[in-house]
Amino acid sequence: MEYNSLDGLTNEQKDVCCEERNCLLIACPGSGKTKTIVHRLAYLAEKYKDSLKINAAITYTNKAADEIRARLLDMNISMESVWIGTIHRFCLTFIIEPYSLHDENVAYGFRVVNKDEDKKKVGDISFDNILEIAKSLLQNHKFIAPNVSHLFRTIQVDEYQDTRRIQYEILAELAKTNSEIKFLFAGDPNQSIYTGIGSVTLEVDSLQSLFGEPFIDKQLTGCYRSTQRVIDYYRRFAIKPSTIKSQAGNALFHGHIMYDDNISRNELPMRIAGIIKQEIQDGIPPEEICVAAPQWHMIYKMSAAFQELLPDVNIDAPEIAPFEHDQSNPFYWLAWLLFSPRRGRSTVRKKIAVKCIQQLVDMYDLSLYKNYNESEFLYKLNHITRLSRADTAIELYNDVCLKVLKTMTMQNRMPVNLIEDYENYVEAAQQRACKYNIGITIENYQQYYRPRKGIVMSTIYGLKGLEFTTVIGYGLLYGKIPHWNSVFNYPEDYCEKESKRLLYVLASRAKENIYLFSEKGERTKKGQLYTATPALASADYTYD
Repeated sequence: MEYNSLDGLTNEQKDVCCEERNCLLIACPGSGKTKTIVHRLAYLAEKYKDSLKINAAITYTNKAADEIRARLLDMNISMESVWIGTIHRFCLTFIIEPYSLHDENVAYGFRVVNKDEDKKKVGDISFDNILEIAKSLLQNHKFIAPNVSHLFRTIQVDEYQDTRRIQYEILAELAKTNSEIKFLFAGDPNQSIYTGIGSVTLEVDSLQSLFGEPFIDKQLTGCYRSTQRVIDYYRRFAIKPSTIKSQAGNALFHGHIMYDDNISRNELPMRIAGIIKQEIQDGIPPEEICVAAPQWHMIYKMSAAFQELLPDVNIDAPEIAPFEHDQSNPFYWLAWLLFSPRRGRSTVRKKIAVKCIQQLVDMYDLSLYKNYNESEFLYKLNHITRLSRADTAIELYNDVCLKVLKTMTMQNRMPVNLIEDYENYVEAAQQRACKYNIGITIENYQQYYRPRKGIVMSTIYGLKGLEFTTVIGYGLLYGKIPHWNSVFNYPEDYCEKESKRLLYVLASRAKENIYLFSEKGERTKKGQLYTATPALASADYTYD
């Protein structure tokens, strides 16, 4: 039988989509890993269209989950048997929420907070707690794992190299009670850049031992992103050597690969600005140029310099957020809805309004008016905003949000804990404005929430999954790559591997051109001069 979901795939990709055994997939940069996972989910939904067994995709980020979901919807794939989300959402949806009565930490309700120091009451759990509670429920109540495992046909784990040991163990508990579930672990060990927070890259033998089931290994070796010259360069930093062949239309294009370890820190902004101007003059769109460094504070400084050096070039650079970025907090989403542009974004705003309402109901047990929905919520928000006479952004937030919250519920009084959390959030925002000298006007806050475009500025960690014609990296210094924490706490071999993985990720984002800098003149807090990252300085390569 022919399946439309397999159209447009290479033989390697089709082979993975149709595989019915447990599989470890090693996918080189630009090989179409996400595309393969999307089409595998589509193929399974198409092949087993009359079955309600779930085909799940566990992603590293919510953004990745949204992308996979959007691609499936664009293919008109029914989502009835498809589930997509992070490992934390997986544990909440299928393990903790249905079986919370069996764990005292969540038996009387719970709220997810970002970190342990945010816990304020019984039932507050961190993201680490989610994994611990899920594992405990599966191991200590033997009926739970079979109940959960028999919901699934397959489970795909994206970016498996960033998976922590406890996450493998949770999935293994399901495998041990239902050998019919088939697992696909997909990723690239050379891009394992989160080992410092516990990520583990398991080989086939280790997976077989943990899951108690056989695994096969497969590879995606064709790179549709980069020229062969770029590939041959970043492969020098590979921890696990592999065959990668460029399948790009311009595979043999020479491009530019340059490394400068003599430039001074003072000259660096002008040098990078000059490269950007030349790239744009050569016809490369600003959106196809990326400037990256190891740490955010370095990005902030360079971004400020670009405002003077590149006044006519759009820059997609990070700014200090006026409100703490916490997607589990409804007050964060209220700020987003209040200050972000409305025109042309109705679908996104409705989606976020649903999320905000649901968090308010779950966290504070609000009793909503009958038939109250996201459309009513947004109407009230917009209407109250228009009537407000607030002069500053915080005044507007205070004026609008409290009134909107009161229109939602039949309760005469807002819950005490809601008011306390709200006031604490506003106070924290005021402190951030003072600490980081954030402008207080409504326009200042709206500027932060505007959609950005232009040259992308990011840390190396933020580049995974992205690609650009030209990649410019700076701050490639010992103590930043590898970080001092690794230098002081881990052996030299670990530090070398950490450095190589970060350089591999940085360079493999490029389609054609790479410019790298280990600038001179940067000093540590003790006044010592930084030196170039050894893994880069010692690379045997003839640069342009």
